[in-house]
Amino acid sequence: MMGKCNNNTGENKQLGWVQLHRKSWDNFLYKERRAHTRREAWEDIIVFVNHKDSFVLIGNEKIECKRGQSIQSLDSWAKIFNWSKSKVRRFFSLLSKEEMIVVENLQKTTRITVCNYEYYQRKRNADETQVKRKRNASDTKQKLKNDKNVKNEKKERENIPSPSEIFKKDIIPLFDIKPETDSQFKAWCECYRSLIDSGKYTHNKIVEIVNWARTNSYWKPRFLSFLKLKEVDRHGILFIDRFKSEMNSDEELDAFEMNKKLIRPKRLKDESYRSIGKN
Repeated sequence: MMGKCNNNTGENKQLGWVQLHRKSWDNFLYKERRAHTRREAWEDIIVFVNHKDSFVLIGNEKIECKRGQSIQSLDSWAKIFNWSKSKVRRFFSLLSKEEMIVVENLQKTTRITVCNYEYYQRKRNADETQVKRKRNASDTKQKLKNDKNVKNEKKERENIPSPSEIFKKDIIPLFDIKPETDSQFKAWCECYRSLIDSGKYTHNKIVEIVNWARTNSYWKPRFLSFLKLKEVDRHGILFIDRFKSEMNSDEELDAFEMNKKLIRPKRLKDESYRSIGKN
């Protein structure tokens, strides 16, 4: 083993730290084919050591590699730094003297341990935890706001009348004979819902058709139940479709009569002018 760790971090409280993700080393700026500086080599060591405990298999030997350690041969480090093997050895010796790393020469490889790695990682993790707490607090606040909005929307939906209430308010008053039992009322509501669900009729159109049939002199005494709309006549036509057709025909007839009045020729006032044709 070469070197030892000094637990004195020499921390300057006016200085902080910056995060540099390991994926940064995949960027083209880090792939220049040149010899690294000693600062770059030190950064490589910080990046390539383990961030969690693991094991490395060298030949048939399973070697423990803890957090903050790396197990690689000097040749491997030489390829990373673009250095010679002897330059790597001298650099590790320097770092050991400065108590920045501990070097262990194993049988087939080398284990290095970054001094104070755990200290700086704990400090970083504590700062990350604080950031996460702030983020979680913000997320919680947003969630509460969203929950409040959901409750408000639910309350608004609850204030919207149900189909049965609308049916009871707009359609049932058009009939002289109302449903007397819950089962009768339920049957009327189910008939209404089936017409709406068919997609052919809107609520307003149903009200318009029922109002027309209930005010028509022929159909009023024959249309006493809302359920008749779903029944068929002797031609197999639903009464709601028949009512709609007849209602449209009445409207067209009314429009025709109105147009006749508008285009009816005016009586000539000049009678002498008429007499000319008779002569």
